[in-house]
Amino acid sequence: MLISHSHKFVTIDIPKTGTRTTRETLNPLGIIDIIGKPSVHADFYQHGTALQCKQQFDKMGWNWNSYTKFSFVRNPWKRYVSLMLYRIEKAKGYEKANLQERNSWREVRLHLGKSASAWRKRFPTDKEKLQNLILSQPAQQRYLCDTAGECMIDLFGDTEKFHESFISFCDKVGISPVPKPSHGNKGTYTKPWRDYYDQETIDMIAEKEKWVIELKSYSF
Repeated sequence: MLISHSHKFVTIDIPKTGTRTTRETLNPLGIIDIIGKPSVHADFYQHGTALQCKQQFDKMGWNWNSYTKFSFVRNPWKRYVSLMLYRIEKAKGYEKANLQERNSWREVRLHLGKSASAWRKRFPTDKEKLQNLILSQPAQQRYLCDTAGECMIDLFGDTEKFHESFISFCDKVGISPVPKPSHGNKGTYTKPWRDYYDQETIDMIAEKEKWVIELKSYSF
């Protein structure tokens, strides 16, 4: 979640949709007033929902309606594989680290590595990991809509068309010249992402992520 008072925008950052790239590109411009914190207990959480952000705006007395609300969304089948590989990477990093290295990590990183390692052992196969993520992670709609299902976002970007979407966002909020994206946290695929699926997991995502699939006409 990024907030700029000068350019009057809020970004709602869904995990694994290019959020680090957006943050690392915009932050050096000096226009970002608030960067969401990794802790869920922060007033503005890094991956907080639009509704949570609005609630904080109301507490601060800021006019939510005067800000452009922007969010990247992503093909959900690809996104869940990205989530899975990200967790596997964090688990491996934790398992390879010695005690001294772990003690030097920030608390957030240590917690992530420890929980990812436990998750990896609990769900040994890729299918089991995917099924767990599909069942346990919020749908993209959860980040973007209120409790009545009404969309709270003014402008959507598409992770698969990042540059085009980023330019449209910058034009909308008056960022000029458009900065060159600084890509970060890119996933590493050892095989095509479609190869991680069978019909059961394809259908599970089709049902859970129906809202965003219809929004962008995504297909497997």
